[in-house]
Amino acid sequence: MTEVMIWDPIDRLLWGVAISLLSLCSLVYFYRGINREAKNEKGIMYGFAGVLLGLTFSRIFFFIADLQLAGTFKQGIFYGELDMSNLNYNFYLKSAYISTLSGILFFTYNFEKILKRTRFILTIISSTFLILVIISPYNISNVIVNALLPGFSVVLMLAVAYIMTKWSATEFKAIASLLFISFLFFFMGIFLYNPVVKNSNVIPVSISPIFFIMGAAIAASPLIIKPEYVSRPSLYWGVIGSITLGIGLLVNFIIIFYGLPPLYSFLGLTLAVILVFVLLRIKKVIQVEITGRDDEQVDILEMFVKPKKVTEEEVSISKEKKICLVCKGKLARYNIFLCPECNTFYCSKCAHALSDLENACWVCEVPFDESKPVRLQEKKEEEDFGKDDDFKKKKKQ
Repeated sequence: MTEVMIWDPIDRLLWGVAISLLSLCSLVYFYRGINREAKNEKGIMYGFAGVLLGLTFSRIFFFIADLQLAGTFKQGIFYGELDMSNLNYNFYLKSAYISTLSGILFFTYNFEKILKRTRFILTIISSTFLILVIISPYNISNVIVNALLPGFSVVLMLAVAYIMTKWSATEFKAIASLLFISFLFFFMGIFLYNPVVKNSNVIPVSISPIFFIMGAAIAASPLIIKPEYVSRPSLYWGVIGSITLGIGLLVNFIIIFYGLPPLYSFLGLTLAVILVFVLLRIKKVIQVEITGRDDEQVDILEMFVKPKKVTEEEVSISKEKKICLVCKGKLARYNIFLCPECNTFYCSKCAHALSDLENACWVCEVPFDESKPVRLQEKKEEEDFGKDDDFKKKKKQ
């Protein structure tokens, strides 16, 4: 078995800072939860406090586990073997796994107790993971945590971020992005601390605690900064999406380039696709709420609705440049439709669509298909207006 980097003095110092920040952040969330009057707000605060406390204890156990390994100092770095037969090492690793899963279980229970729509599915999955890790020998619990838990953790992060973004007021949607990126940093720190990654002997041991420090600082930010500074959700989620994409590419690069097991490659690529999809959905949710319109559903049909007034300039440009009056697209010989009355240009697709909608030329209002009725919006509005006037006159009489 080859020796790998286990720790160095800077790594120990950074882990001390990370553990301190995590514990402080957990206490702040717990304190805020105590001072909240609404049960829902208390539950969410306690949930975040619980998962942060679980991460705190897991990092303490990992810190102690590293000290159980035998090895030698070389140029200020402690090198050793990740000896899975070392009972003390295994004990502290398993304690770290149990701490992490206990925090996740506490969070999912409090979150779903408020949500209720997910019927405690996430809580059941979390408790199943926890029970399996507790009752299984170390080698099996190690596989469960390192092969299955990362996927569940990412799905959980995305589900919580999406739900919090969708069901929160617009001015608070950016806070979900901060919480999401903080836990994404935690996930990255856990990934880089994984024994499989450590065995590559390439990633410096001090990188993992740096991710935890950044994650803890960002997790505490919604409790410190003023609400008006996080009132631009589109900007925040755009930045978060870019960071997430960068982290996803970095993870997949590490997995593929350093020849980690194929299962990790498959999980990495799958999670990257899921991340991009959900982040796009979150961005759309924000866009629809802020603008009040859904571009994917509105713009496609909006182009087929006749403008209130088609100018002579638009008609002349259409004829001169041989472009469709509706979609402004260039016309080819095989897809031209000419109005039989005024010779206005339409492409075949727009002409077909208009024949099903208004069934009238936008310029001269001659029917495209004489077998179908003409449905002009302006005429309908004039008729309705006329009916309203007649009704008012009769009412006065």
